[in-house]
Amino acid sequence: MEETSRRWPDPDEGPYQLTLRWSRRDGRPHVAGVHLDPLDDKSPPVTTTVMRDLKLAGIMLEDRESLDRIPQAKAAPEEIVAGMRPATVKRLRRAAAIYQEAWRAGRPPTKEVGEKMNASPAAAANLVRRARAAGMLPRTDSGVSQG
Repeated sequence: MEETSRRWPDPDEGPYQLTLRWSRRDGRPHVAGVHLDPLDDKSPPVTTTVMRDLKLAGIMLEDRESLDRIPQAKAAPEEIVAGMRPATVKRLRRAAAIYQEAWRAGRPPTKEVGEKMNASPAAAANLVRRARAAGMLPRTDSGVSQG
């Protein structure tokens, strides 16, 4: 079990401590528990209004990305565009974004690229390969998807 923790809403003063407990399924982190605790006796009580203001989904996405420990590909735009038509760059960027979103959600990423871009499985795999070669996706081991 892993944990992520932060003071909320102010990272320095709180007045609450937010802790997310994570478990892993198929290597991917999933929230197993959420705790919002007052830092001291002077902290306001946890109410439904406080919980609504928490915006937990955004915090979960942030923390999940930090737990994924995925090396993000950061190719300079000129490297990506060199020798490619702007339409090709746009298509590969879209494929990379779909792939990463599906991977983080635990869905088959290449299959999702094919479905969302109306491409055959072979064409989707080719788009993913080309996006990876252009630096839009991190390197991976053969047969192992990585966001």
